[in-house]
Amino acid sequence: MSEENEDDSRHVDFTLASNWEIFIENLEKVIFEWKLPQVKRGPPLKKGELSSAAWDKTRKEKIPFSDVDFTVTRYHLKLTPVADVVSPIEEDSADDGRIQVLDDIMCFENDFPPQKVWDLRDNNLIPHPHPLAAWYGLRDFVILAPFPGIEITSETRIKLLLSSIYIAVNNTNCPVPIFVQVHKPSDHFYLGVCDGKEVRVEFEMVHLKRTPPYCRYLSGLLDVFKSKVASRLLLDPVIVSVQFTYVLRDWRSSTWTQQPPDFDFLQGETYGVTDMGKLPFGATCEPVSELHLFATWPKLVETAVVDSESYSDFEPTQAPEWSVAVKMADQPACLLSEYLSEFILLCVSKKSMHELLGDMVNYNTAGGTDLARPLDLLTETRVPTFSKVFKRTKTHSRAVNKDGVIADDTLMAILYFLFPDAADNAKKPYADSNENQAAGENRLGEEQLAGMKTVPVDSLVWRLAVVMSHVMCNLGGVKEAAHLWYEFCEEMVYRWENSIIIPGVKRDFPDHRTCLLNQKLQMLNCCIERRLNREKMASSSAPDAEESESESDEEEFFDCSTEAPTEGGDDTTRKRSRQKRSLWNRPEGRHTRHDHLRLLKTGDHLYIPLLQQPIPKTEDQVKEDVDVMVHLGTDAQAAELRARIMSASLLSDMESFKAANPDAILDDFIRWYSPRDWIEEDGVDEFGQKKGCLSPRMQIRGNVWADVWEAAKPVPARRQKRLFDDTREAEKVLHFLKAQSPSQMARLLLPVLVHAAILRLLEERRDDLPLLANTLRHATKRAQVLTQNADPDQDVRLYEDLSRELLCAEEVIAQASSLEHKFVLSEETRQSQELRSFLSSLMQAPQVEVPRGPQGPIGGKIRAMFAEAQKAAQMLPDFDIAENEEETWNPKLSSNFPQPSKRQFVMRVSAPRPAPYSTVCPQKLCAVLQKDDFRMAGCFTQDITFQ
Repeated sequence: MSEENEDDSRHVDFTLASNWEIFIENLEKVIFEWKLPQVKRGPPLKKGELSSAAWDKTRKEKIPFSDVDFTVTRYHLKLTPVADVVSPIEEDSADDGRIQVLDDIMCFENDFPPQKVWDLRDNNLIPHPHPLAAWYGLRDFVILAPFPGIEITSETRIKLLLSSIYIAVNNTNCPVPIFVQVHKPSDHFYLGVCDGKEVRVEFEMVHLKRTPPYCRYLSGLLDVFKSKVASRLLLDPVIVSVQFTYVLRDWRSSTWTQQPPDFDFLQGETYGVTDMGKLPFGATCEPVSELHLFATWPKLVETAVVDSESYSDFEPTQAPEWSVAVKMADQPACLLSEYLSEFILLCVSKKSMHELLGDMVNYNTAGGTDLARPLDLLTETRVPTFSKVFKRTKTHSRAVNKDGVIADDTLMAILYFLFPDAADNAKKPYADSNENQAAGENRLGEEQLAGMKTVPVDSLVWRLAVVMSHVMCNLGGVKEAAHLWYEFCEEMVYRWENSIIIPGVKRDFPDHRTCLLNQKLQMLNCCIERRLNREKMASSSAPDAEESESESDEEEFFDCSTEAPTEGGDDTTRKRSRQKRSLWNRPEGRHTRHDHLRLLKTGDHLYIPLLQQPIPKTEDQVKEDVDVMVHLGTDAQAAELRARIMSASLLSDMESFKAANPDAILDDFIRWYSPRDWIEEDGVDEFGQKKGCLSPRMQIRGNVWADVWEAAKPVPARRQKRLFDDTREAEKVLHFLKAQSPSQMARLLLPVLVHAAILRLLEERRDDLPLLANTLRHATKRAQVLTQNADPDQDVRLYEDLSRELLCAEEVIAQASSLEHKFVLSEETRQSQELRSFLSSLMQAPQVEVPRGPQGPIGGKIRAMFAEAQKAAQMLPDFDIAENEEETWNPKLSSNFPQPSKRQFVMRVSAPRPAPYSTVCPQKLCAVLQKDDFRMAGCFTQDITFQ
């Protein structure tokens, strides 16, 4: 029994599939599922189509092999189909057996495709198009790659994988090349194969860190290529395409930067920008880091060109084709974006005004005056206020304290800019509010400005936001910004105490379409105007006509009224009566007589009373009122209390109406105050007026209007308790301003600063950058959404995202301006359509062909820039000389150009392999030579039928 068990344990079933066979089977299954054997030949590729068309790499499959997982990915060029066109190649492809690869490797139109970043894989940037497409000119291929973190470096494993691909391709008759990726993913080292019915295409590669001596020139590369083809019969000469790449990093006189603003405008009247109310714009460093010049010689016969150690025909100025590409600086420092970033940092500052200014300002935690030190009110503050610096119309100038955080001269210039009415000859006065709004709409456009909840352009809050950003970025930081805000608040206090209107703020009720700070200043202006009007009325000694008439009657008042004839009446009914009135019942506060209404009871003329002005409210006050109403509840007592609160203004108007019309009744008031609640009827009354009655809602029992009318006394508006207490409301505004910490102040101004930044970008926008218009439009919509939020405590990170979007737009504009500065020689060339098109394409395309090559005006400018950089480099003592003999270049190199940073050679020939009687097949070798990188990618075809 034990012997039988021992025999069973030694038995091995060799009919089971191994891991290697399972791997091949899975690979074949993927090939069939993707229908690769059915792929037909397509039309020839057009020039630049490998880089301009979109690539599809959505198909991916996972295949395990032993303890390693592999990913199979297909890269396929998506070509736009041409309607109603049937390619003859596509019809005959099944008959002639020719595969797509043979056409693609012999296509000269995509020898040197432009490179640009496309995708991220294994934390390594993969250029677009894929390196395999760039080296071999392929439009469709499959890559077998190990999972990230796994490297295939063993020669045995590489051969095993390659043989697996050979078997799978042969079994499935797959015409699409399949590659296996080995070594590090960043090396882009691939080996592959493609099988047709009669030919086999093998893809081989050599990758070294140093260029072998015999491969430095075209002559040595041709020898390598011919030895690899190993054909005794070359029917045609080798066709060579060459491209040299030259890099320009030193711009010299072509450097374009924007100097940062400074506060030297006091001496030289310059601010780095046109005026103090304008944000700076542009990059502080060169936004274009490199210019790559590609000199190309396409389709050269090997016998017509010489490139050896002693002589070279590849002079860049003699190249038939030139193309250029620019490499932009990585996140260059831009002034406008820096201003926004610094201001956003101020929004998250945790410091208080007392921590920043210390003894300069004595605010308690509530923002009011520190009553613990009352004697300090009798002494001068150490911070020089605007009222101490400038002369007022009502006061004399005071001595300037020189202990402020901001220098006195700078502070004076800033405050003169914010409050130009304080100067005798204002340089930057505020325009009319309506003109400001119209100018803003003209510059921004209605669709951009429609939803922006900030302030009119160049208003006081607008200037304050811009100047505050200048102070934040150029005068020190948070402490200086706190000092300016303190001065601003002190100026508001001074203007209220001396009844001086605030300039740059629309004199009207708080506009809820603007930001909260602007509404507060509008409220303060309303308080100042109400105080001025009240003082004017109190100081006026001339009584009006009604008062003089009342005084002349001493203790009696006779009101003459004319009785209008009634229907069917006669002249006897027309009479004049004199009504005797007491002192308390005399009419007061009349504004004007109504055109046609008369009192229903006496027939006297109805007089429109002088009413108290409406109550202005800011949006936060409206929100507080709504919250109070909501919290009252829904019971009967709450409803009554709510009605009393809302009827305060109604009571005032009724009292004024009763004072102006002593014999009036509720119906008279409603006819004038709420005409919709008076329903006219047919017929006229005894005074010739149409009859009528109150609306049903006014006749409801317990009507609020009736109750208020009964409670109202005949009191003119000037004797009533003020509905709007301008003194109290002004103190509320001043308390609100003083209570703001630096971060809260910055949050109030941030929407305005964003508005100013977008306006600056729109002023600097360029019509030749279509993508920029979309970016600005999207940023404007985001700003509209952010500024519509009335909550100043909203997440600042939303503004950070918007700031990054504006940074991208500023970078693009700065880059376009830099390129224009480099290539524009004069105003005449600036208007050249050829140059405009070239610069526009250079900003959008990865590589642009130079019109008329090196002999054109743009080519001449490029030659001049390279010559200037070379001349400067040769004058330096540490001129970049080759470290060793391996890096030397031929002596015939032009002194106006540096050594090429990259040399590419593409060699093609049609030759029979492996035997002279084999089918003639295309052969290709691509060689890339760089300082620390040498690569040869070969594509060699052999006949597998007649070997």
